[in-house]
Amino acid sequence: MSKKEEESFNDDLTSGSDGVTRGDELVEGKQILHPIIQSLVQFFNQRNQTSCPPELLSLLQDPSQLHPLLSPSLPQTGQGVEDLARTCSTLLQHTINTASPTFLDKLWSASSPPGIGADLLLSAINGNAHVLRVSPALTTIEKHLGKQLACLFGLNGPYSGGVTMPGGAGANLTALLTARNARFPSIRSCGLTTTTTTTTQLKIFTSEAAHYSIANAAQIIGLGSTTGVHRIPTTRTGQMDLDALEAALAATTVTPLCIIATAGTTVRGAYDPLKQIGHLARRYNAWFHIDACWGGAAVFSESLRKKYLAGCELADSISFNPHKMLGVPQICSFLLAADLRWLWGANRQEEAAYLFHGGDDTSIPSSSNTSSSLMSSGRPAVKEEEEKKDWRDESSPLLRNAPDPSEIYDLAAFTPQCGRRPDALKLYFHWRYYGTEGIAKHVEMAFESARYLGRLVKGTGKFRLVGSIQDDHDHGDGDDGESGISCAQVCFYYRVPLSSSSSRESIEDHATRNTDFTRRLSAGLLARGWMVDYAPGTGRFGDHGEFLRVVCNRSTTREVVEKLVEVLMEVVRGMEEEERRGVRSRL
Repeated sequence: MSKKEEESFNDDLTSGSDGVTRGDELVEGKQILHPIIQSLVQFFNQRNQTSCPPELLSLLQDPSQLHPLLSPSLPQTGQGVEDLARTCSTLLQHTINTASPTFLDKLWSASSPPGIGADLLLSAINGNAHVLRVSPALTTIEKHLGKQLACLFGLNGPYSGGVTMPGGAGANLTALLTARNARFPSIRSCGLTTTTTTTTQLKIFTSEAAHYSIANAAQIIGLGSTTGVHRIPTTRTGQMDLDALEAALAATTVTPLCIIATAGTTVRGAYDPLKQIGHLARRYNAWFHIDACWGGAAVFSESLRKKYLAGCELADSISFNPHKMLGVPQICSFLLAADLRWLWGANRQEEAAYLFHGGDDTSIPSSSNTSSSLMSSGRPAVKEEEEKKDWRDESSPLLRNAPDPSEIYDLAAFTPQCGRRPDALKLYFHWRYYGTEGIAKHVEMAFESARYLGRLVKGTGKFRLVGSIQDDHDHGDGDDGESGISCAQVCFYYRVPLSSSSSRESIEDHATRNTDFTRRLSAGLLARGWMVDYAPGTGRFGDHGEFLRVVCNRSTTREVVEKLVEVLMEVVRGMEEEERRGVRSRL
């Protein structure tokens, strides 16, 4: 090939059929991004003081109104940049501003600028973190971050580490799948048969306040969302009742497959007694998983880590979502493990040689060149034999045949997934930009703001904190204003005024009244641009019916807290006036 022909050939390789290179396409991308960024700046500036403008209220009640506004019909011919700019503007007009300090509704809020930058980079690169050969740099970053996070939580063993997951629910599911296959390796190849175990013989033990994804995962792995999960009641503070857990384990006639503790429950933000639960898991030879998707953010603060996360070092697996309290853009979720060989053994791919090469391809330390002796070609071992084994012992078949995880760079081998967005880059950028100290300050801000809000809420005399010892009609100062507040949520009831019929009111009627007032308060806040959600009580400790749940975040300053209480009291005054007049109107 002549030099001229070679140059022509190289030009053809770097451009499409129309002669446009990827660089040219990104120049066009800048033209698309420019109006989008302008619209975003305008949106955030104009909506800074409200998460939900008045014009959106009716649309939340009747979302069908959005269809004609957003013109969902798709065109036959391309409409170009101008159409995208108009669409973006219309979309933002009908979007909740989760970056507003008035958005206190969910366990996530504003995304960080470095995280947004990483998200843009990922979309442009369009990589896939399933095998090394297509994403070497992104794979290296994920392996490094997984190890760093594992060590931060106290998982310091030679084989510890972590991989990203498509959300906390996916992390919890993969943890339970791994627990099942590590505890009963034959199930992986032969399924839940009568010669191994049955759905009634394996059970998960977890708190009644655990995330609903646990029950879903139990269903998916074949245990059943009802028969396969033993829900342990919580204490007044929202933690798993340790005595009840011990009693349940002592009385059980089935195999405790896994004990799941929560570090920061979804509603109350409660931290289960991790160390004691971890020791119980060892005693009963059960997998110990910690759902730290929300409250795991405390690991970045030395003081909060010592106070709330002692015992994490006993975990076999931990789920953690940086996209929650840290402010990394969604989705960014990790499953961490004390020993990644368990994840490999539970999820390795043996029928995908087209992707996981191994063998002579030494540039890819793939899992597929490892013996598949763990796969059973005949009937699986009987359940009794597997039950007697200490699956954590180095002599167990899974660990004995597993490769060193540090040498595995095809990260999909650790998960049930194939396509994997390299979400670790978002945390990588975020962590490098703010540093550990900066992230710690963000997390501490959320915790401190919650405590401040708890004090102010108590000080109004109009509310009772969930978990408080005071009863609804005791206006004394006998309880701690921070009672029940351990993370960044503040949960409270409106104190229903005393009436002549209050003493004769049934628990059901009391719960109904609490729920009614709570929903009116939430609606009143929403009408004023503040988004605060509500949740049901346990039905114990005086917590009957629904209560308000405020979720503080890294943007929740003392000024924001004070303004919230001011607006809350405005809603209360309007509600009480309605009660006096015997009328109900829109708040």
